[in-house]
Amino acid sequence: MPAMWNLVTRNTLAVCALMLVVSCEKEAKQAAPAPTQAKAGEKCAQDGDCADGLACNEEKTCEKAEAVAGRKKCAAAPECKKVGKCSWKDGKCVAAKTADCKGSDECAARGLCTFEFGACAAHDDNDCKNAIMCTDFGECTARGGKCVKKK
Repeated sequence: MPAMWNLVTRNTLAVCALMLVVSCEKEAKQAAPAPTQAKAGEKCAQDGDCADGLACNEEKTCEKAEAVAGRKKCAAAPECKKVGKCSWKDGKCVAAKTADCKGSDECAARGLCTFEFGACAAHDDNDCKNAIMCTDFGECTARGGKCVKKK
């Protein structure tokens, strides 16, 4: 009987130890805090890293999802290539910096390559010199935000 008793005791102890390990693992999983999501302005690798209503932008920083989607929409819109409306501002696509203007058809055609006073404009003669208006029509002087013929 003692040999049988030792076997039963060992098996019972093994089962109890196993139950204790499983129980501890379960408690550890439940006690582990949920990963925190990044707030606006904090670093991220992908959209899921950001808190609700935020998205991971091109600079790998969380910001309002609407702004990230808006910039993508503007960059792909025909108005970006045509007239430089490549930036998202106040819920719409607008020209907001010189880089928007420089990549536009209006820069190539009319010399409207510099962002100033809220629009793409011909800032100086350098903006005009490679434009079609200069090479084909002699309008190579910047005046009043446009390329015009020299007087």
